[in-house]
Amino acid sequence: DEPAWRARVVATLSGLYRKFPEWSGHWFGANPLAGEFPRATRDWEASAMSAVFDGLSLALDDPDPSVRREAISGLIGTGSRALSRLRARLDRESDAAQAFDGKPGRQLLPSVAAVR
Repeated sequence: DEPAWRARVVATLSGLYRKFPEWSGHWFGANPLAGEFPRATRDWEASAMSAVFDGLSLALDDPDPSVRREAISGLIGTGSRALSRLRARLDRESDAAQAFDGKPGRQLLPSVAAVR
């Protein structure tokens, strides 16, 4: 029940919202380190995407701000369907500085505040 473990689970879950496109044979060329890594842009079956979305939404209520921050980051990646949940969370967040903006290099507050 450690917050760091829960945050990692939520971060992993957010990476499962979309899947990678089928391999075209041209992602990396001869040198895999030279090219850009493919992005997960393809939709899964709707029920699978809903399950990930629901899991991220539940994590918004975690008592630890690091877990909530990962949930917020993941929900931002789901697009407009998350706006109402993110707005509601922003209105009741007890530690906005930690949950929305606490991780170095990851400025979430401007992204979420823009949906108000």
